[in-house]
Amino acid sequence: MKLALAIVILVAAVLAISAPLIIFQRLGVEQPAQRIASPVQGISTPAQAGLEGFSKIHIHELYNEYKENPEATVEKWKGKPVIILGMIWGGLRGNVLYIYSFPYIVTPIELSASCPIEDRKLLSELESMGRKGRNASLELFVALSGRIAAIELSTQYNRFEVKLEGCRLLKVAEVREFRAQFFKENWSLVVQNYGYSLGLWIRRVDEPPFGGPPSILNPLQREARINLFDTVFSGFRRPGDYVLEVVNTGESTNENVIVLANWTFRIPGLEATETSISAEGLWLPNTDQYYLHKIHVKFRNPGSDPAIVYIRSPEEHVVELAIITSTGERARCTLSSTYIYIILMKGEEKTFETYAPCKEPISRNINGEEVELTLIIKEGGREMEIARTKYTIPPRS
Repeated sequence: MKLALAIVILVAAVLAISAPLIIFQRLGVEQPAQRIASPVQGISTPAQAGLEGFSKIHIHELYNEYKENPEATVEKWKGKPVIILGMIWGGLRGNVLYIYSFPYIVTPIELSASCPIEDRKLLSELESMGRKGRNASLELFVALSGRIAAIELSTQYNRFEVKLEGCRLLKVAEVREFRAQFFKENWSLVVQNYGYSLGLWIRRVDEPPFGGPPSILNPLQREARINLFDTVFSGFRRPGDYVLEVVNTGESTNENVIVLANWTFRIPGLEATETSISAEGLWLPNTDQYYLHKIHVKFRNPGSDPAIVYIRSPEEHVVELAIITSTGERARCTLSSTYIYIILMKGEEKTFETYAPCKEPISRNINGEEVELTLIIKEGGREMEIARTKYTIPPRS
């Protein structure tokens, strides 16, 4: 059951690579900066005796190289000592052990590595594991070390095979490696991985850990550069303090999740932006009533960290426009159904527009006048003035 669940998750991860991304507003996301934004966190398994100088590779990596240039690939790798990850899937043919592309993926061709086994005790154990077939536990995931004797592609049987000699059977836990680094200035995560099934969790600091399914990272990528906007934010995160965790999901149950790396960071909100407003209005024909018909609200992020502007009215906020006329008269109109979700990188700005903000006229002075417009946000009993401007009402023509 655990294996079946793991396979479903991993296949979903591979298919998700081509899935469309859902983003409300994402402005000019940069590549990870060269400077170190956080300490590198990771796990490195010390090389076992006799495995020094062995290259850790995936079968699909050799397959991709082979497709590009078969002769050069064979010349490069033949005789080289390697460690290859794979899955025993009923994989004994006589005394030859076959392992298949790890993690298990859907491919148009069978990707395998093979090696003759001379140890009779080991052969007996492998035969037992192979008989378990698709009901076997995660113990079927293994690593093989040896020297590459041949690399062959059979178009007749639709099979790519890496043949090894002088093999040792290893546990994946003995060879896997992990490194991760978080770049706060653009919320990018760089992950280097060999042998781990990884998931990504992000939560508010006051939320319990592992409160839902993680975002599964592509397990076949040796190095992944993950933009948090494209993965875990996707338009549904708010300003606040957050914890980012990279976890090993190999056991496929929350109880057995192992946190490999974590960071705490703050997402600034509206208070971290510079906000300005401008307006457009008109005289209602043949009346003494002047109406605002459009308001432009410009948000700019002057800080070094990304910020999120989140306003949802009337569900969570009340957005009001206060008007002070030349006579000192003060009026307010409430903007209805205002939903703003904008992610702003350093120095970026974005303008939001709303139409017919006030149902009542803001002036009846046909000679024109200057008024002051103030945009106010109310949330949970707290009132915040976010922008103010002078606005000139022209004389009625």
